[in-house]
Amino acid sequence: MLPFQLPSTLIDYLFYCSNTSGLIAMGSPSTEGFLVFKESLFMIEDQESVPESIRKEKETMLNNGYLILQGNFLILTKDYVFNLPSRAACMILARSANGLTEWKTDIGIQPKHL
Repeated sequence: MLPFQLPSTLIDYLFYCSNTSGLIAMGSPSTEGFLVFKESLFMIEDQESVPESIRKEKETMLNNGYLILQGNFLILTKDYVFNLPSRAACMILARSANGLTEWKTDIGIQPKHL
């Protein structure tokens, strides 16, 4: 018998999205999409590869108080559901991103391998 219980579904996993500048975000698949947790950090400046729809959603999140400036990052003030993990990763990293490879468990496992 294992000393721990294996998650029964992907929804039971906690994933992290990070970069070399110190940004870290936490999230998990949910029945509504991909849930990014409060206090996750987002890059401020979008690269040219970020689609216009994500730029507009980020602007709306800023205007509605979901994102606020904190030092060199934006911080998420409330849990937020994205329709896809790639959309969440793209907004967090402020660049084109594949959510199945950018999100990882604490031991480095990507969602595509679960």
